[in-house]
Amino acid sequence: MRAFPILLILLATPASLVAQTVYKCTEASGTIVYSQQPCSADPAKVEAIDTTPAQMTGTGGFIAEQGEFAQMNEVRRNCDARMQSIRDRYAGQARRLSDEIDGLNKRSASTDYRLIGSTYQLELKSQIARVTDERSELKAAEAQELSAEQERCKIAVKAEEERQRAAQTAREEAKRIAEKAAADKAAEDQRRADAAAKLKDNPADGQK
Repeated sequence: MRAFPILLILLATPASLVAQTVYKCTEASGTIVYSQQPCSADPAKVEAIDTTPAQMTGTGGFIAEQGEFAQMNEVRRNCDARMQSIRDRYAGQARRLSDEIDGLNKRSASTDYRLIGSTYQLELKSQIARVTDERSELKAAEAQELSAEQERCKIAVKAEEERQRAAQTAREEAKRIAEKAAADKAAEDQRRADAAAKLKDNPADGQK
């Protein structure tokens, strides 16, 4: 993965059993992805951020599992690919119109001075104006479509963030329940062990 060396280390929260390091990387295309591998070997370009619950921001604070890294990266890359597809599609049309305008301008510039103001010259100017307007409308349509796609991408990223946040909450709740069950079992085992030891030390108590 080619990426600009913009890194953000996200330290694991106290609730984690094993400390994790997460790297936030900006690819050459501008797409932000998260990885468990560093984007650069330069330690001067690494910033440590506290990700305790009160400090968590963005997506990095709650991405805990490797599969979730991959899923978020996939969402962002898909968004980036759709945006680039829109740009490529409009770029081809814009080039065609620009070439047409250049050709018309050259024809107008090479017109015999005796034809200046003639129907031919006026027709060329009319064509240039028409194609120029068409190119302006094309740029406006591209901007509108890119804006709409950007909003869809924001919604998709937010939905994935919320899904991952819910998944983390579920994992933490499952862990809490498991820990409580283990603690309850340990307490019950200890109670029984204490009772057995007491009975062993005082056999008469068992005959009462």
